[in-house]
Amino acid sequence: MLATPAHAADTLASYVGTYLHEEIVVEAERKVLNRPSRLIAIEAKATDSWRPEWSATLDMLAGHPRFSAAYGVYLGDRTIVNGQVTVLPLAEFSRRLWAGEIF
Repeated sequence: MLATPAHAADTLASYVGTYLHEEIVVEAERKVLNRPSRLIAIEAKATDSWRPEWSATLDMLAGHPRFSAAYGVYLGDRTIVNGQVTVLPLAEFSRRLWAGEIF
């Protein structure tokens, strides 16, 4: 069964939310307080084409010292670099996330 774009976006949002929650819990349990905080901006779109204007806010956030990276995630099939924003297909983003390359 093929996933609809809305289903894929909901799945990604749920997955990323769960992953972030688990990372926060692990960090709190380890009491890693001497490491400076860093933020990663992520925006997901349920579409197979990425519009350059969607990168504007991410690009602005990526310029802030607390942010170490900015990612767009979409249902397309190619990686796009737009300013400081790396836009990844959902499958590639998932692979990098699981591999520990995002956080």
